[in-house]
Amino acid sequence: MFRDLSRAISQLRDPKLFKPLVLSLIAAAILLGLLIAIALWGITSLDYGTGGLFGASLLDRAIQWLIDTAAFALAVVIALMLFPAAAIGLQSLFLDDIADAVEARYYPNLPPARRQAMGEIVATALRLTLVMLALNLAMLVVWLVLLLIATPIAPVPFYIMNSYLLGREYFELLALRRMPPLEANVLRRQKLGWNMADGFVLTLLFTIPLLNLAGPIIAAAYMTHRFHRTWNPGAADDDLGLELNSKKRLS
Repeated sequence: MFRDLSRAISQLRDPKLFKPLVLSLIAAAILLGLLIAIALWGITSLDYGTGGLFGASLLDRAIQWLIDTAAFALAVVIALMLFPAAAIGLQSLFLDDIADAVEARYYPNLPPARRQAMGEIVATALRLTLVMLALNLAMLVVWLVLLLIATPIAPVPFYIMNSYLLGREYFELLALRRMPPLEANVLRRQKLGWNMADGFVLTLLFTIPLLNLAGPIIAAAYMTHRFHRTWNPGAADDDLGLELNSKKRLS
């Protein structure tokens, strides 16, 4: 795991990754800025009722400054929590280029990757983004409640859920480059435990400020290594056949 992460980070200097890295950094910065702006707008649109309450304009301004500062800090935290989900959609723009560069350097004897139809790429990216955003928005409510009643464990549900989702979805995106959707689904279920551990690494990447801007590139390179460490084409095909036969018997 640590070796694959080190390889992913060191390959950021690869000339083949220069263009996707620059584009990803720009897109990630814009995306994070938009998330902060939306979260800040949502928080500051609430009426806190401070106008004239204390009868002293200087005190009112001081209270409002504290509220605005706290609102901005909360907006940044909320944006960081939503960024991993939003970045899944961003990732689809760069995944093939990054995976190709990693495979060319470390796995040169592989056959050409399976090229997905544009409709499949768009549908997969849209589905993953919507699912992750919906679940993370729901998790925000849980996080806010825990923040009030059990502050030390407030981040735990967020990291558990996103470790599962990011590990699962990134592995699936990489698997779809090498096998049809049904086979990719079988292999993903077989590697659920490993994927969740990898997802925890990705969640950390996406929630550390500044490092998270390069998160989509590092995550794709890292998960390319992780996929090739677990992919066994013959075994996947055998298990798929057993599963399909089992379904036929049940029907």
